[in-house]
Amino acid sequence: MAKPVGWRNQPARHALASRGISTSRNEPAASSRPLSKAATKRGMHDEAITVLTANLPPGTKVYTTLTHVARSGMSRNIKVMIVKNGQLMDISYYVANAIDARQAPDGGVTVSGAGMDMGFHVVYSLGHRLYPKGFKAPPGYWRNEPLEWEPDGGYALKQEWI
Repeated sequence: MAKPVGWRNQPARHALASRGISTSRNEPAASSRPLSKAATKRGMHDEAITVLTANLPPGTKVYTTLTHVARSGMSRNIKVMIVKNGQLMDISYYVANAIDARQAPDGGVTVSGAGMDMGFHVVYSLGHRLYPKGFKAPPGYWRNEPLEWEPDGGYALKQEWI
């Protein structure tokens, strides 16, 4: 009986192969494959949108606080919070994932830019991501005129600095 090629380097594989047992190492099990960075980021983004949509109906007041400004003045870290059951709840992690921003080391959202209200920018961007097709205006909603349907989802949430 002829010996298969490479039998000296892998005698255990040869012994199993001679019994008809496949020992291929090139095909990992589908469940053991790690997710790609893009798939992981997409999953975190989808989770953030789901959690925030459940907790932030249109008209919710979102509180922001500035925690750090870069020496150049071109970026800043902003914590984003809501009041839930009488407690202040930090939602910065979910907001950073939802608006595709970096999360700051202090737990806030890192945003770049200057010359405008960056807290409003974060909350407007969040509202736009949560309600991209607009929203049914809550009672008493007013933007230049009373509206029943607001086509710009960025105005779904109210922002206030603390």
